[in-house]
Amino acid sequence: VEAAMAAGYDTAVATFGATEQHGLHLPLGTDALWGEEIGLRVTKALGNALQVPGVRIGRSEHHLDFPGSLSYSESTFNGIVHDICHSMARHGFKRIVLLPTHGGNFAPLGAAAEKVRPTLPDLKITVYSDLFPFVRSLYAVAANYGFSPEHTGAHAGENETSMILALRPDLVDLEKA
Repeated sequence: VEAAMAAGYDTAVATFGATEQHGLHLPLGTDALWGEEIGLRVTKALGNALQVPGVRIGRSEHHLDFPGSLSYSESTFNGIVHDICHSMARHGFKRIVLLPTHGGNFAPLGAAAEKVRPTLPDLKITVYSDLFPFVRSLYAVAANYGFSPEHTGAHAGENETSMILALRPDLVDLEKA
């Protein structure tokens, strides 16, 4: 990290996934798995960035009726965002990109970033906090292949199944899909 920063790397990319049910066919860590891949691609595209380990638990109270699902409280989630941003700033990073990869994290991540910004005026915090344009972009890609939004689904549907099949096919049970 020190050598990369000396070479001009000044941006950190952090992903915020979830551990929650995704039907009978996908792993609990679906959002974290595909999210870390997106984080890696964003990191490479930025060129001067390093990816920090992804946060694999998110704001998932709405899934807690399903065994195995985990959720952070609002205060814990805010604390994690605060601590990651402060850690990166302390090491000299000038910018941090916060990427939610679970629907329940978009608004909370935006709110947490707003609380952190005043405490780190020299750190540029970029956060993608609007879920609906993100979902629309997934639907647009699916439409290019002839799939409707109803077919692809927003949770544990064709979109997420396809992403995990591409990344970790060993974790998908198509017989239960």
